[in-house]
Amino acid sequence: MKSAPPDSTLSAHEQQRLAGSLVMMVDRHGIIQTVHGGWDHLGAACGQKLPSPESSRSCFDFFTKHCAPLFEGAADWSHALKQVLDHESPGARVESCLFGAREGRWIEITIVPLPVHDCAGALITCIDVTARKQDEVEWRNLEMQRKKVEERLYQSEATMAIAQRISHFGSWELDLEDMDDLGNNALRWSDEIFRIFGHEVGAIEASNENFFRAVHPEDRGLISIAVNEAIRTHGRYSLDHRIILPNGEIRHIHEDAQIFLDEQTGRPMRMVGTAHDITERKLAEEAFKTREFRFRHAFANASVGFAITDMRGTVLHINAYFCQITGYSENEMIGRSFASITHPDDVARKQELNQRLIDGKINDFIVEKRYLCKNGEVAWVENSVSVIRDESGAALNTVVLCKDITESLRNQKQLRLLETCVAHLNDIVLITEAEPLHEPGPRILFVNDAFTRHTGYTRQETVGRSPRFLQGLETGRATLDRMHAALAEGRPVKEELINYKKDGSAFWVEIDMVAITDPHGRPTHFVAVQRDITARKEAEDLLRKSNLRFERQHVALARMIGGGVMQALHLEPAFRLITEEIAHAMDVERVSIWRYDQTRSSIVCQMLFEAGAIRHSSGLELHGTDYPAYFRAMAQHEIISADDARRDPRTCEFTDRYLSPLGITSMLDAPLHVGGVLAGVLCLEQVGPPRTWSPEEKSFATSLAHFISLVLAQWERRQVEDMLRQQASLLDKANDAILVRDLDHSITYWNKSAEALYGWTAEEALGRKVSELLYTDAAQFEKRTEEVLAEGEWAGEIQQVTKAGADVTVEGRWTLVRDAEGRPKCILAINTNVTEQKRLEDQILRSQRMESIGTLAGGIAHDLNNVLTPIMMSVDLLNLRIKDAACRETLDTIASSARRGADMLNQVLSFARGMEGQKTPLKVSRLLQDLARIVGDTFPKNIQLRLHDELLADGIVSGDPTQIHQVLLNLCVNARDAMPAGGTLTISAANVLIDAQYATMNIEAREGPHIMISIEDDGVGIAQAVLPKIFDPFFTTKETGKGTGLGLSTSLAIMKSHGGFFRVYSELGEGSCFRVYLPAHPVQAVARPVVEEPVLPRGNHELVLLVDDEAAVREITRQTLEAYGYRVLLAADGAEAVALYSKHQNDIALVLTDMRMPVMDGTTTIQVLMKMNPEVCIIAASGINANNSVAKAAGTGVRQFLPKPYTAETILRALHNALNEP
Repeated sequence: MKSAPPDSTLSAHEQQRLAGSLVMMVDRHGIIQTVHGGWDHLGAACGQKLPSPESSRSCFDFFTKHCAPLFEGAADWSHALKQVLDHESPGARVESCLFGAREGRWIEITIVPLPVHDCAGALITCIDVTARKQDEVEWRNLEMQRKKVEERLYQSEATMAIAQRISHFGSWELDLEDMDDLGNNALRWSDEIFRIFGHEVGAIEASNENFFRAVHPEDRGLISIAVNEAIRTHGRYSLDHRIILPNGEIRHIHEDAQIFLDEQTGRPMRMVGTAHDITERKLAEEAFKTREFRFRHAFANASVGFAITDMRGTVLHINAYFCQITGYSENEMIGRSFASITHPDDVARKQELNQRLIDGKINDFIVEKRYLCKNGEVAWVENSVSVIRDESGAALNTVVLCKDITESLRNQKQLRLLETCVAHLNDIVLITEAEPLHEPGPRILFVNDAFTRHTGYTRQETVGRSPRFLQGLETGRATLDRMHAALAEGRPVKEELINYKKDGSAFWVEIDMVAITDPHGRPTHFVAVQRDITARKEAEDLLRKSNLRFERQHVALARMIGGGVMQALHLEPAFRLITEEIAHAMDVERVSIWRYDQTRSSIVCQMLFEAGAIRHSSGLELHGTDYPAYFRAMAQHEIISADDARRDPRTCEFTDRYLSPLGITSMLDAPLHVGGVLAGVLCLEQVGPPRTWSPEEKSFATSLAHFISLVLAQWERRQVEDMLRQQASLLDKANDAILVRDLDHSITYWNKSAEALYGWTAEEALGRKVSELLYTDAAQFEKRTEEVLAEGEWAGEIQQVTKAGADVTVEGRWTLVRDAEGRPKCILAINTNVTEQKRLEDQILRSQRMESIGTLAGGIAHDLNNVLTPIMMSVDLLNLRIKDAACRETLDTIASSARRGADMLNQVLSFARGMEGQKTPLKVSRLLQDLARIVGDTFPKNIQLRLHDELLADGIVSGDPTQIHQVLLNLCVNARDAMPAGGTLTISAANVLIDAQYATMNIEAREGPHIMISIEDDGVGIAQAVLPKIFDPFFTTKETGKGTGLGLSTSLAIMKSHGGFFRVYSELGEGSCFRVYLPAHPVQAVARPVVEEPVLPRGNHELVLLVDDEAAVREITRQTLEAYGYRVLLAADGAEAVALYSKHQNDIALVLTDMRMPVMDGTTTIQVLMKMNPEVCIIAASGINANNSVAKAAGTGVRQFLPKPYTAETILRALHNALNEP
């Protein structure tokens, strides 16, 4: 860096403008190259010594270290310079103010790009613009600047419109030529004025009338006065007013306007103004004023102490409530430290918390402490202290919220005791005055929540009244007299009493009452604790009434159970005994048992017992169409208790035909359920006076219905079991697993095939839940079961598990079995094991998918090869014509890239259809040794290699060594990547014989001797969900950039082309094993191929018919052939080729045709040409088949096959050989 004298090439004006300023030139790295001038003028003006840029090598350092502490906004200089040097900005200009100057000093930093020593750099000027800034304050200077701006704006209105829209400023101009009628003078608005007034640009006319129509009516006079005054004084005006938008919204506008005079006559010529929408600012100002007022009001009138202190604890602001707590006035507290009035025992703790607050360890804290009040008393307070910090995080002030807790602490113990006594009691607590004891009685002062819950009265309805309002007719007078006597004598009271709730119902309470006395022993209050003992009283009464009935019911149940009804083979004798015992236990005249018929449209009486006549009968049928209300009620699965059966809406339908003729007055009917389904009803009928059924009787009837339901269920189960036992011997002979489960999913039948499939014997399976025995996830089982119950059957595949834990796939056919009356009884399942079938289907689908992908890849390759063919042939043709070495080097690069593209297409094609290669006998042991040497030399040292080929007895396969080596090396690389932390890589090989059974299980396998090569690692393993996808093209689990997804798919294609296949075994966390199976091959002699020297033979003016649908391929091939002495006819498809051949058949020596074309493809074209001339000489070309089988199958005239893309050498040699064949 060097200093430079002032540039003499600068104009006098520029030198004067730059006097006392700094000019620097920097290179593209920001390194200072030259410095002009200095900071002396600016430093002298501000009374400071400013740093010199010569103290820094880098301009960035100069700005950051030396200028940033002195100039406001200097941090932006480096960013602006970087943008200019990086070509992100065409230039920058920044104005900054100097800190600490005696008066405001401003500099302007200008950065523009320019070349420095043939490299990008920048010119930086630092100019003192303080005078300009000061001039801007003055209105005359502002007026001149506005005039200049106005002139510039008129020169570029579009620029002005954009600027106004960005800044939300609008401008307007009013002609003043006609001073007598301003309304007719021309008014012009900028685009932003229209937007500010809520209109699209040009939607209305810019006129005084439209302007004042938009102005708020209350502000129109203000604007008129301001305009007229400005015109009169030739001055300006600045004011705020309101406008009303077309949608009714009111907005606030700030306007500035200035009169411009004719320079010669001094007459006003025009008025120019700006309008700025300041609504948001107005709203913000109002909101701020409101918040400030609320804050000041809240601060002064808060119901808690509120103070603001500095970080030493000195009070800066304090409210009246805080002063009230301490007893000091506001003037006495301002400037005082809180430590001066804090109890000495609390000072240390408070100072510790304050210090943590200052250090930033905490932002707030709550502390209980004591203040020494002015009157000498001690006040307990709870202070919540928080800190106010500046932008750097430094603590500025603390805010203290103070709560006087003196009284609360004094009463805290008593309050906790009272809360414990009252809040946690479920008993009624009632507190009254002690006097007067007699009429009208003491007033209630307090009741707890339990009182309101028990009585229904609220506190407002209770407090102030006498407890006597709770008493009634059944309240014992003698009990009340005993209570009064005890209270009068000061004795505690313990009595049982009847009170009444708000709804009029009575309830029993057990009362414990004591008197609370004053220091003189006189009662002041009575406290009564009352426990609701209604339930106990009712239970005692019911117990007495129920003991006999319960005894009868117990005896009846014992007789029914002892009578063997649960084991009955026939229902009739069982129902006889049951109805008789129920009639005796319940003391009813008629007891009957009914069951739904098969259609569930009626119920049929199975047994009716009439106690008076001691008579049994059955067979009566009641139809749902005759008694719909009863049947609907029974369908709700609830007991029907009809105390007055002839009035009850559920049973009144029976009155005329059933109840009245038989004298029945009351009914108690309980539903019967079998397997969760409504199956019938137990009916108890009262003859004589109506009967109110007690809750115990209803409960017992429900229990009896459950008992009868069990009898029915047991009987039906035995019927099903008998039927199943009869069929068991037949079912055991079936090949499918057959099992029966009841509706609770317990297994009731399990045939021999089920034992074979699942591994569980019948003894182990019977009685167990099928969901627990055969399923790890019961969700699928439950879903299929719901379908069976809803639809009656289900068929499909489902996953199950065997006793050994193996997963099996079964094809299930599940049927819902119903009883004779149509009620669901059980589920019959017939399961066929299709596990092996599904596995083979998956293999077939994978093979079909790979074939489809191969077809797609071939189509893509055809089009891409058509693109590469002209490129490769053009390179060969240009090599003949271009002698320049640099150009030939470029052509070599193009040729290399095109060949690389062709190789990539071959790799894409290989994953689906395999790859042709020269297959020779290979000794696998030598191949593995070579592979082991590469792995040992290149893989990380933390991977241990193990090679086991002892079981391989001179195994030989027929294959392309490069391709097989590629497959094995790809598997080794994958194994390496699966062991990032190291591990063991095991390579082994063995001779294996694949028999018919194994070939049947694996669709890719073929019978015969094979050589198995195993690549095994102990790495991370492969998830089971991922395994089916690993051979898919472009599928990879590696990170982006670390795998193409073609490795395994290409390997699979190579194996298929060699007649081999893969088997993969892997488990997460345990590693992976890839096994390659290749057909074994007898030892054969390997002939060494003879390598011929490349030759570019020339033609002898032979006529070649070139057929290809790609114009680029046709053109470049034509040029190549013509350059090497051939004549060429061109055809775009087979039809055109046939037409040309028919016309020039005698002259055409050879036909070169693509195999895939529109209109007529290559195969058809060859066949047609062969019919026209069996001796025709044809060369076929294609990008989708790397062998010539398709082309040769089209006809014997195909002499050669060229895979696309081909080079000039390839096609010239092919033409030469085809034309010169004997």
